[in-house]
Amino acid sequence: MNKRSLWYVISNYKFKSVFIRNLCLILLLIIIPFMGLSYVVFFQMNMVVEEEVSTSNQSSLYRTADIINTVIRDSNRLAAQLSLQADVQTFMLSNGSQGARELRIENMIKMYTNTFDYIDSIYIYSEFNHNMIAKQFIGSADFFQEKSWYEYYEPIDTNHMFLQPRKFNNRFPYYLSLYYPVFLSNQQKLGVVVININIQGLRDFIGQTNDGIFNDLYIIDNNDNTIIYNEDIYQFQMNFYDLYPDINLQESNTSETQSINGEQFIISKTDLQANDWSVVSFQPLTTYKQKINEIWKFIIIFFSISIFVAVIISFIISMRTYKPIQSIITALNEPDRWKENEGRLQKNELYYINKNIVDNMDKKVKLEEELDKNLTHLNKAQTLALQAQVSPHFLSNTLESMKWMAMGLTGGENDISKMAFSLSRLLRLTLGSGSQVIPISLEIELNKSYIEIMETRFKDKFLVEWDVNETLLEYQTVQLTLQPLIENAFYHGIRPTENQGIITIKISEEASNIIFEVADNGVGIEKEKLKEINHQLDQLFSVEGNSVGLRNVNQRIKLIFGESYGLQITSKKNDGTRITVKIPKYKKAT
Repeated sequence: MNKRSLWYVISNYKFKSVFIRNLCLILLLIIIPFMGLSYVVFFQMNMVVEEEVSTSNQSSLYRTADIINTVIRDSNRLAAQLSLQADVQTFMLSNGSQGARELRIENMIKMYTNTFDYIDSIYIYSEFNHNMIAKQFIGSADFFQEKSWYEYYEPIDTNHMFLQPRKFNNRFPYYLSLYYPVFLSNQQKLGVVVININIQGLRDFIGQTNDGIFNDLYIIDNNDNTIIYNEDIYQFQMNFYDLYPDINLQESNTSETQSINGEQFIISKTDLQANDWSVVSFQPLTTYKQKINEIWKFIIIFFSISIFVAVIISFIISMRTYKPIQSIITALNEPDRWKENEGRLQKNELYYINKNIVDNMDKKVKLEEELDKNLTHLNKAQTLALQAQVSPHFLSNTLESMKWMAMGLTGGENDISKMAFSLSRLLRLTLGSGSQVIPISLEIELNKSYIEIMETRFKDKFLVEWDVNETLLEYQTVQLTLQPLIENAFYHGIRPTENQGIITIKISEEASNIIFEVADNGVGIEKEKLKEINHQLDQLFSVEGNSVGLRNVNQRIKLIFGESYGLQITSKKNDGTRITVKIPKYKKAT
């Protein structure tokens, strides 16, 4: 799309463009009077119809609430009657032996569950003998298949009925369980009568009594907003506001129009008497939408014609006022094109504005290019300078000659020849890589040569323990990462002590990173000194302070892998020091 065209500006600047501003002004001047009149008529019609639907909806909701209250009251009454039965009370106090009494109780349970469609099952449990009776079951509660009811019974300590929504062994079917505890006069708990109302059966019962008037009906626990009942059984015990975060439930016995997923609903609410629950119904307003569709068609046709006329008028006005703006947009988006036509342009205030815009853009581009170039050179120079601090270019052949001379003087290998050989090998590994990053396996080999030198010089002064994850050997690390850390651990941690020290070197992985750890059991670092060193390590280009080797390693890692990687030191006086290095898992492309 041509960036100088009016349509390009409209699509990019939208309501801030000249065309849209003119269009909005004309539309407002034309349609506001008519729109105000239409809105008053439509609003009055909506109020009347919504009030009728709301009244009808609320009346049906009250009937539903009465039905649910009746179900709960009848279930409570049934539980009370069962608990007062002589056979039941004897069962709760007996030793639990199965006989005619238990069979009569079971037949009574079968009779009630067959009489009430919404009652799925009834449990009678004895605390005294730990036995229970249910439909087709008499025996110890330990052998009863359904276990989840007991966890709600066990904490009961008062003789008050309570309702508990739950699942059969935490799966379908879903129950609304009424617990009716039985106590002796001395407040000793004898047992409980549990009536399990099947949510599916309750749904069918409510649907029959209301002739399907509700599109969606919810029973909600006001304490935690969980759903006790809904036609969709899979919403059982879900949080109501997780499903409908935009809904704001009003006070009880009220109705209000709210929007759900772009559809208008009348939402009514009333409380249940039996428990701290509420019944909420959603009634869509689609039932009366057809009555006002014809009015909307007329309004839409009128608005469409008005908008079409307004667009044409706005376009004509905008084209006449857009030319100067188009020239400035060309200078901003295509400065080279503007410079090509500069000689043919009229020298006026618009020319002056455009020329300054183009000149400033040219200066900005040149500054950015120069800055990028300088930063690139600076990073390369600092990386090379830091590398040179740790790996100077010694002459490996000279060390090799020194080794043979030492052996010639003593007639065989000695400490000096061994140190010369190890140092020569160390330099060959360092200088032979030709890269700032090397495999971890090579880094380990390099540092073992360094440790051989130190062990030759300081016999029996320290031990080195390695703990290496072998799967990490093929990953890359910055050359000479470990050597300054090992040197620091010996000279500043172990050497000041009189005892033999231990240096532990660990290489492990953590998510997508590799962790090097060098720990010693030496003298440690004082708190203020440790804080100062860690502060220096946080500075990418710090050149002040002590701990040159550590800062060198830290800064090379940050320059190569990024600011989020590097060193961290933890220590405690007289309790050793641990240096941790974090680098990313990185392999060179083959």
